[in-house]
Amino acid sequence: MIRPAEVAFAERFFARYGSIAVFISRLLPVIRTFIAFPAGLARTPMLKFQVYTFLGS
Repeated sequence: MIRPAEVAFAERFFARYGSIAVFISRLLPVIRTFIAFPAGLARTPMLKFQVYTFLGS
């Protein structure tokens, strides 16, 4: 259900804005539920994801 173009977009987006996107997304009630999926697709480093999730929570 996910097109290759969408995966490529997610990878480019998280390469550029990954850390701040995770942090801000954890502050938003509905978005915080779904941010882990695109971050995982873009292979965001686990430690960086966990730190920004902790700070955003």
